[in-house]
Amino acid sequence: MRPHRSAALVAAVLLPTACRPGAEATRDSARAAAPVAVAPVASDPAATTFAPTLGIALPTFTRRPSGLYVRDSVVGKGAVATQGHGVLVRYTGAFADGTTFDSTHASGHPLAFVLGRGEVIKGWDEGMTGMRVGGARTLVVPPALGYGSNSPPGIPPNTVLVFRVKLVGVQ
Repeated sequence: MRPHRSAALVAAVLLPTACRPGAEATRDSARAAAPVAVAPVASDPAATTFAPTLGIALPTFTRRPSGLYVRDSVVGKGAVATQGHGVLVRYTGAFADGTTFDSTHASGHPLAFVLGRGEVIKGWDEGMTGMRVGGARTLVVPPALGYGSNSPPGIPPNTVLVFRVKLVGVQ
């Protein structure tokens, strides 16, 4: 059974930078429901000032060659998330100023997608790979791995995004 997805969830994570054919209706419904963002634009994680409430100290993160920053707060003990397999994730997405722009907590349902198929932003396909069920991770996603200049409504173009993710299942 596929979890329920609100329009805000679709707008924030499911719309990859390259739009898929047939996705126009989804994007239109997401535009109507997306909140208007007021967060300042920051395009480089290393040059970004993060709100203290986020607890982001980039030197404590692992910087991957792509520019994605990753830090595990809990290392899971379950199945490993690998490319081509379905995952179930609970998450909260925030701007560098600490403003939450999306979360699965509102719906109470985890997000389901297949790693490596471009169903989510590149930062998620890369950042979720290798996690174990039960794990919790923070991803600091540069614009090139998020939405770049083609952001959905509610997310300013070329913005660094912060996601706190928990892997709750691998299919």
